[in-house]
Amino acid sequence: DSGDWTWGELGFETKTCTLTVYVPYTFLDSAIYPVRVDPTLGYTSMGGSNSTVLLNTVATTYATSTENGTVTTISLGIDGNGAGTVNVKGVIYDNTLNNNALITNGVSNSTLLPATAGGSFTTTTFSSSPSITTGTGYSIGFVGDATIRYYYDSPGGTQGWSDPTNSYTSPQTTGATNVATRKISQYITYDVAGATGGTNSVGSSGGNYILLFDN
Repeated sequence: DSGDWTWGELGFETKTCTLTVYVPYTFLDSAIYPVRVDPTLGYTSMGGSNSTVLLNTVATTYATSTENGTVTTISLGIDGNGAGTVNVKGVIYDNTLNNNALITNGVSNSTLLPATAGGSFTTTTFSSSPSITTGTGYSIGFVGDATIRYYYDSPGGTQGWSDPTNSYTSPQTTGATNVATRKISQYITYDVAGATGGTNSVGSSGGNYILLFDN
């Protein structure tokens, strides 16, 4: 069924440098494809257009969670606009709270951006993992200490918001915001609440486990 999950086991062959994920046949036989490794929330495609925002500007993308989970990383389709000295923090806001409140632990660790993205996302972690809740709308975004170039697509409609009066040093709950029609390339990766480990993977040998989901 859609949304089902199982544990897969990672195996690494040193002679061929091959990484293999071992998955139970029963899961693959009944899964709705495609099967995903670790669920995400947000916009995972690198946008075909780009623009910039100034320092202390929060820029976000809307996303609604379909399950409870614990966030592990935030991935951002942004770069330093040609400079290799720009730092960024990822942020997560709860749209259901007044004035788009930051969620608990919703500010990531600071990360140095590459001068150019080169089609790749910059991923950063959290000192303490924030949680997301089924059915809640979130704003996933970033704030930098200098000008940041971001990548986006324009599918139409309202896709998020920006706040040019925020703070990189201490990101905060925002009041006045600008509605954004650009869907910025940024997403979070999370672990599903209540998932527990298993040992019934094909080729299981007591190694490292990862979660897999069907659509």
